[in-house]
Amino acid sequence: MFKKLFQWVLKTFQQPPLSGSANFVTLFSGQKVPLILYRSYVFACVRAIVEEVCKMQIVLYKKDSKGNKQIIEKHPALDLLKYVNPFFTYYFLIERLQSNLELKGNEYWFLLLNAVGIPVEIFPLMPESVTPISDPKTYVKAYKYTVNGESIIIPAENIIHFRNFNPHSDIIGMSTLEAARDAAEMGIYAKKYNKKFFENSAIPNLALKYPGQLKPEEIEKIKRMWESQFMGLENGHKLAVLQDGVDIEKLESSFSDMQFSELNKEARDEVLAVFRVPKTILGIIEESNFAAAKTANYTFILRTIEPKMKRIINILQEFYIPLWKDESLEIAYRDPVPEDREELINYYNSGINNGYLSPNDVRRKEGLPELEDGETLYLPSSLFPYTQPKTSGKSYENEDDIIEFANKLAEKVTKQLPEFKKKSEVEIDEAFEIAGSIKQKANVRRSLRWEKLFAKTSQDLFEDQKARAIKNLENDFSDKTIKVKIPDLLDEDLELEATMDLFEPLFRSLTEEEGQNALRLIGINPDKFNVDKPTVSKFILQNLKKFAGQITETTSQKLREEIGKGLEAGEAIKELTERIENFVGFDRARSEMIARTEVARGQGETERLAWKESGVVKKLKWFTAQDERVDEDYCAPLHGKVISIDDAFLSSEDLADMDLDDYTGNGIESPPLHPNCRCTILPVIKGKSYSMRERLLTIGQKK
Repeated sequence: MFKKLFQWVLKTFQQPPLSGSANFVTLFSGQKVPLILYRSYVFACVRAIVEEVCKMQIVLYKKDSKGNKQIIEKHPALDLLKYVNPFFTYYFLIERLQSNLELKGNEYWFLLLNAVGIPVEIFPLMPESVTPISDPKTYVKAYKYTVNGESIIIPAENIIHFRNFNPHSDIIGMSTLEAARDAAEMGIYAKKYNKKFFENSAIPNLALKYPGQLKPEEIEKIKRMWESQFMGLENGHKLAVLQDGVDIEKLESSFSDMQFSELNKEARDEVLAVFRVPKTILGIIEESNFAAAKTANYTFILRTIEPKMKRIINILQEFYIPLWKDESLEIAYRDPVPEDREELINYYNSGINNGYLSPNDVRRKEGLPELEDGETLYLPSSLFPYTQPKTSGKSYENEDDIIEFANKLAEKVTKQLPEFKKKSEVEIDEAFEIAGSIKQKANVRRSLRWEKLFAKTSQDLFEDQKARAIKNLENDFSDKTIKVKIPDLLDEDLELEATMDLFEPLFRSLTEEEGQNALRLIGINPDKFNVDKPTVSKFILQNLKKFAGQITETTSQKLREEIGKGLEAGEAIKELTERIENFVGFDRARSEMIARTEVARGQGETERLAWKESGVVKKLKWFTAQDERVDEDYCAPLHGKVISIDDAFLSSEDLADMDLDDYTGNGIESPPLHPNCRCTILPVIKGKSYSMRERLLTIGQKK
């Protein structure tokens, strides 16, 4: 029986349907819709969805008695999906499956079973040719397959039925196309009207008015003559000579009156909404930017693609996997949702700063080589190393042991401090040196992660600006005024907005991390620092605007100067383009310098804000990195200087005397003092000293 059934299915599988029947889609209602709707934005939406679903990576697990899962790399169930049948591949199988679900709502797989009921080949059937035969006991007992007038009954166990949800039936699925039909037809009809409009010489529905009464044969002759000479795109705009009182009357509205552009957009947007495909996925970038496109792609995969993959996998688990007679098998798919790097970075930061992740934990997750001392964990208060994953077994259980440990550690750190060449006029105490050294190194350690992100984002921005500048140069070069007026190749308003869009997530995350770290350092719940708080939000926006404005203004001004040099030298567009390509304002060195400076500024200003809002910190103390790289003229004199939290370490006048820029307009309220500055600030809490022994004693008691 199975051999005969297979031979019949194979015969119909290879034989095309009757002429014309393939040009229609049968909807759930029974109405046939022409496949002409499978074009334009319907086609684009379906292809966008299908191509993503075809990327689905199927995984097969084997569960043990305790529920533990182990991936199976090789199994006949996977092989059959991979090889399907002599005519299909896995990609085409899934492509056909998802396309039919979108256009027809159903897909049927005929399974050729061997003597023991194991599937050996899969043959998809034409959905519109399959009719489920319902049964009150078994729901569906068989399927009727009709092709070219011939029918055969296929047992239910030989069919896997994939279907979309249908509010009117649990047996037959409803296609996405059926839901989008009105909008799709409106778009198609508008395009057909447009086409017909141009085919009729771009003057819709004219009437030729002749004096007197014409005979039928005269009318036909005039029509043929007019159509042959003046209708069609090729005959448009020809001169017509009218005689004997003949007149032309226009019967309908002009093309511009029809507002087809708005109609097409309305139809397009509705089709995209029904298929749940964002515009940027189809390459429509109107009213969009990089951040919006990135979010749209993430949402498309999460909200549109993953549910479709889950439907397929659930059906395979329910009706395909049991055929292999092994209850321990479970089929799944690898998560297609793109990784949220910002969220992952926040997780890494939190793990390292709170002592439950080591640098090597992060490096292993990122596929990076481990560091020699990368297993060290750090305390959140000052990120000071306090333990190792593998210890010698020695512990500090009483106060005397803890104090002894604190004394030895303080002595060790003190010995490691290099002799400072030029001491500040203010008093330098040992506890401050130890605390400052630890905090400065912790700041540097955290900043490395942020500097990479800021540098990459800066470089992405510069590459985009370079492309826009070259394009604008090509547009402007055709204008003779370029020879007498240097063009603005970057629209500063648009560039300002683009820069803010790119960097806003980084500014928020950096501010949140540094603000919470600042509160941990003084023993306050870090959750009290909230980036959504009005004062903090205002702080972020002000810094972001200031940063974006300075970057944009500098880039635009320097680029204009560079183009001016080229024009003065009489260079042509090729040489000017090369100037833009090699413009130092777009190079990686500038990206890295911006990253170092901005991350350091973000750390210092955020710490100051968090401590000021805490109400606990009244003064700040400047700490200069004590090594051979310290700047003797600028940073060294500030070492150990104490100011009120409402004051500045250096005024605007001081900066002018030192020939340094006043970035904020308020002097230097916190580091950095200059690009690549490695200084930091420490809080002075109501006159308390920086006793490292007390700090370590507190840490020991918490352990």
